[in-house]
Amino acid sequence: RRKFMKTKTSQAPGVETKKTYCRICHNYCAMEVDVLDGKPIAVRGDTSDPVYGGYTCIKGRQLPNAYDHESRITQPLKKLADGSWQEISSAQALDEIADKVKEIIVADGARSIATYCGTYSFQESAALAVSRAFHDGIGSPSYILQSPLISLQKALPCQGLVFGPVAPAVLRAQTLH
Repeated sequence: RRKFMKTKTSQAPGVETKKTYCRICHNYCAMEVDVLDGKPIAVRGDTSDPVYGGYTCIKGRQLPNAYDHESRITQPLKKLADGSWQEISSAQALDEIADKVKEIIVADGARSIATYCGTYSFQESAALAVSRAFHDGIGSPSYILQSPLISLQKALPCQGLVFGPVAPAVLRAQTLH
């Protein structure tokens, strides 16, 4: 098996290595993350993974930099009339979004609610199935995947391993090339 990058496990005191998967896209690349004091300090591909064999893209390997970045949003923000932003609770944000979605559906129909899913759209890989279920729930066919189905050939078996029978939801989605 071809190795894409050298894997080094940290020997530093207090560092724990955890197995996980990347949440940048829907390919679910297997990763090992070195954690110190509850924070990720290094990420690499998991060479024991049978699907990817240690491969990860540069975006996934940069996750520790994003974790502590000063501009990382950690709470919902609401844009005010003057252009400034105000922190609000998750409950308030979801309530306001739900009210607006209802208004749009009443005024223009469910088809007017669309989701575009492309690279970096999914910080949590379950979002692919959740966003599809949302569209099924409101009756909107306007669900668009950026990735051609050929790029999903690796992802579909991984989804099945992680989440169970998710693949049918992905296959029902409209795909643009």
